[in-house]
Amino acid sequence: PSEALAAFLERLPKARGQGCREHLRNRLRECGIRRGAATDGMASSLFPDEDRGDGAVPSTRWDGGVENGGSSGALPSALHNGGGFRRAAAVQEDSGLTSLGWAQRCTLRSHLDGVRDVVCDSQGAVLVSCGEDSLIKCWDLRPIWKGTPQSEAAEPYATIREHTSLVFALAYREQEGLLFSGGADRTLRAWHLPDSGSHSAYGTNLTAQQRSWRAGVMVGHTDSIWSLEHHPHLPYLASASADGSIGMWAADAESLARQAVEMRASFTVPSDDSPVVSSGALDVPTCLTWVPWESTQLLAGYASARVATFDVNRGKQVVDLRIPPSMSAVGSQAGVAAVTSACCHQVQQLAALGHADSCARLLDLSSGKIVCTLSDHDDAVTSVCFDPTQGNSLVTGSHDGCVRTFDLRMGRCRQRLWVHRPKHDEAIHSVYHGHRLLVAGGADGSIVVLLPSD
Repeated sequence: PSEALAAFLERLPKARGQGCREHLRNRLRECGIRRGAATDGMASSLFPDEDRGDGAVPSTRWDGGVENGGSSGALPSALHNGGGFRRAAAVQEDSGLTSLGWAQRCTLRSHLDGVRDVVCDSQGAVLVSCGEDSLIKCWDLRPIWKGTPQSEAAEPYATIREHTSLVFALAYREQEGLLFSGGADRTLRAWHLPDSGSHSAYGTNLTAQQRSWRAGVMVGHTDSIWSLEHHPHLPYLASASADGSIGMWAADAESLARQAVEMRASFTVPSDDSPVVSSGALDVPTCLTWVPWESTQLLAGYASARVATFDVNRGKQVVDLRIPPSMSAVGSQAGVAAVTSACCHQVQQLAALGHADSCARLLDLSSGKIVCTLSDHDDAVTSVCFDPTQGNSLVTGSHDGCVRTFDLRMGRCRQRLWVHRPKHDEAIHSVYHGHRLLVAGGADGSIVVLLPSD
């Protein structure tokens, strides 16, 4: 025992790597607190003779005149007045900000090609990913929460192989343990999510296990399926396809038990180039999201930069918004501002949109106006998601390989993390924001799991 204790003591650091004062100084600098920010002299003692050229995030101002730090709690009222939410100057991130908010915990590698979508259960225990290798993989994240050192070498506990082409989208209904997938083979498939506790990836009868996971097949689309979104409360699934239609499906166990589930309803929008629907020219939907405060409304983004909202109960379109060319990024061409992703705030009448013109935009659904444009990206914004716990921050993923966190109360980028390498001019395809974790899937075939930093 004494030899073991001596060996352990030898591994301990002989001196502190950083003093308390130095640590506090670095943390204050990371938060953007500069000399003169405190009135009790603490800042002066921590930053002696330090000028203001420390690269800290410059202050910004709301149109209403409230400076950074002036608002707290709920989102500012400017989010609802159709024009007050706008920054006065471009915001550049300080390199120290990457140590705040989220920190990379591990990288999961098993896909043979790009990862197109990721979803998790509410507890953050199971992760499901799909990709361009036509595979769906299920991951057990419990070792990550336990701090297991081997979490970097984790392998999927189950792999689903039924799709015959690229898999682009996933949706998960946790109440019934049902997983839905769709992709380039034009088929929607439903699965019973394999149990991570009982399934063995090295079992002797994997064919029978694959059959036991099948829950149903949905047919009706004639082209690739880009996006799936399950209703948060009701057993209905919405799908967006390259054939120009948004499909509505009954996703309860009784309907899925049939041999092939057919589409219950579909919504189409004529293309601006051909306003007559009978001509066959339809606008192509690229993303979907349900509106939380209106259980019957579905918001969709289109390749033409259109945003439409449908009342699925009445079967009619209620909102039709097109991003004006003047609101596109500098130097962008017509059509470049295609909507790539969308999500809705859980409480406020606010939607976040990702665009191919390197911008994310906030849409006030009550007025139908864009109230903020976040242009701090270097490439197309492919994924947007609100913080589900407090709702005062927005996370974006971009083809520049960075995950960014924006503070909606101050209108600035709070953190930027480079997590994926580019491949064929693509990097991040999907970002999932859970209550306790952040997951990003990329074109490099890897999945990055981020946890809140201390």
